[in-house]
Amino acid sequence: MHKAIKNKRPRRLWSGVIILHDNARPHVAKVADPTNVGSPGPSSLQSRSVTLRVSHMFDPLKKNIMGQQFHTYWLDLKAGILNWFNDHTTSFFVGGIRNLPK
Repeated sequence: MHKAIKNKRPRRLWSGVIILHDNARPHVAKVADPTNVGSPGPSSLQSRSVTLRVSHMFDPLKKNIMGQQFHTYWLDLKAGILNWFNDHTTSFFVGGIRNLPK
């Protein structure tokens, strides 16, 4: 990228901040079906339970890992995650499953 700017527009390199943009189509929301308002489908219930299950487990894991330094990224990070799982009893995980909405 630097070489392309240097060749095509050399003055731009010395003018401060370079703002890049892409040509992607803007994201557009889909129009909701008015006949389906207020009736959640099975997928929304499933995604809610997955969100609750994930937040029960991964929020404490994220807090535990935050601020630590991993010298070899993948190996040390993997060891830290495995240690976190091994430090928790099965009652921690069972409690999270029991708190899921029925």
